Amino acid sequence: MNNLESLHTREGFYEYVISEEGIDRYNDEDLQFIESIRNILAKKYSNPGFGILQLSIELSLSYLQLFRKLKRITNKSAKTILQEYRMLCALELLKDDSIPLGEIAEKVGFNSQSNFNVYFKKFFGCTPSELQKLQTVPLEKTANYPDSLKLIITNNKYSNYSVKEKQLFDQLFQEIWENLNNENYSAKQASLNLFISYSQLNRKLMRLCSFSIGQLILMLRLEHAANLLENNQMKVKEIAYNVGFKESSHFSKAFKKRFKRTPNKYRKEKIIAKNIK
Repeated sequence: MNNLESLHTREGFYEYVISEEGIDRYNDEDLQFIESIRNILAKKYSNPGFGILQLSIELSLSYLQLFRKLKRITNKSAKTILQEYRMLCALELLKDDSIPLGEIAEKVGFNSQSNFNVYFKKFFGCTPSELQKLQTVPLEKTANYPDSLKLIITNNKYSNYSVKEKQLFDQLFQEIWENLNNENYSAKQASLNLFISYSQLNRKLMRLCSFSIGQLILMLRLEHAANLLENNQMKVKEIAYNVGFKESSHFSKAFKKRFKRTPNKYRKEKIIAKNIK
């Protein structure tokens, strides 16, 4: 099942649109109400004439009643939920580069591609065409990461994660690792590739390991650089580029802040320590 199909299911709708806590936080009455909204959106989201007023009519509620009820249950407005639903559908459709952007805009309920572009950029931080270009750029993948890195990042808490938490963390970890040498790779891109909103992914990650996505990317870059310094004869400048830094001076500064010594000094100390052993 792809992510677009998952979004139309009950579990997918809760995961991607409604709440990071999922279905368990709602009582039966709330569940029935949200399920009604999901069923309506799944059928109507591609209709450009379908909006909040039409949704309230379908639910036999006034606009104000719908607003208050959704705010109480989800802390989101109906407009936000409809926009998120359409944008997440668009995100999945964009993975198929054979579908013209104009057709994707129509499929998610936009009469105008320019309006679709505006909404998409506001939601994801880049235009649909920019995202497609990013997805088609081939990247050299880094070597397989050692499992010990997970323990470093999570402060040895990884083994205590639930199955679902491990799955999310593993997906994010692998996603970042495979893009580590891309100097243009960002936290926003990570969330896009994982089909999760940036704010939702950030909240989940902060709860798991107390790092934001941006901090995790930097941490992995520096940890991998440290490993290369210890076990590889590459020059510091080459290592900096290999782990996604545009400037070696920026790399050295970030490395010293993390390890309390310059890259060259770190390497020398590791060599001495190995020789003593």
